[in-house]
Amino acid sequence: MIFFLIKKTFFDMWDNLFRIFLLNLIFIIILLACGSLMFLAQNLIGSYSLIFVVLGLVLLSIYSGVVSLYVREIADYKKPEFLELFSYLKKSWLTSLIFFAITVIFIFLARTAILYYSTIHNPAGYLLFGLIVWLAFSFILSIQYFFPIYSRMKNNPIKTLKKCFLVFIDNPLFTLVLLIGSIIIMILSFITFFLIPGIAGLLLWLNAAFKLRLYKYDYLELHPEAKNKRIPWKEILADEKECVGKRTLRNLIFPWKD
Repeated sequence: MIFFLIKKTFFDMWDNLFRIFLLNLIFIIILLACGSLMFLAQNLIGSYSLIFVVLGLVLLSIYSGVVSLYVREIADYKKPEFLELFSYLKKSWLTSLIFFAITVIFIFLARTAILYYSTIHNPAGYLLFGLIVWLAFSFILSIQYFFPIYSRMKNNPIKTLKKCFLVFIDNPLFTLVLLIGSIIIMILSFITFFLIPGIAGLLLWLNAAFKLRLYKYDYLELHPEAKNKRIPWKEILADEKECVGKRTLRNLIFPWKD
């Protein structure tokens, strides 16, 4: 299933390379605009630079929600128009803001707790320190599902967050593989100045992963007796594999010649 996810994400991105490029370009423009405002404020006013840092992060969070809805369509083998970004913005901006607030609050609380318990040198302090670190790592793993779950299910932010943790608890190894894949995508993006695959490619990876994982729950709903058995991924993903199709090197570079 993991190998098919890699294949699907790659070809979904390849078939929509120009769309992914433009989505990432907007990400970069947002970063550059906020960075420039922060630089000007620091040098001309001497303060308020933190405001632009927060503004940049808020805009990136809002835009991430928009892009997640957009790449969900790509993961479903559709060809969304760029004008649809405005309708996605209307649908997702509030959820993205709440996601940003939840993340900031958690980071603040986790950082404060880690710094505090790291100074307590006794068994209880070590235990609580390890517990907080584990909770923080679990949060990082779980939060990967936030935008994909919202994009596909349209739940409210709290219900979406709850499902993030439930999916992680039910699929810990798969979620860890997702994180490793996300790190690799970010490393590859650094080489291309985050134009390809970039943040849009990362969100496509996460959306494709969640979409494929949902087939597991559809199967278990129809076959409750298979709950503790191996999931027949080959059978479940047959339609998806047909949609992706067999690709050759010639088809990859010159698709119009096949």
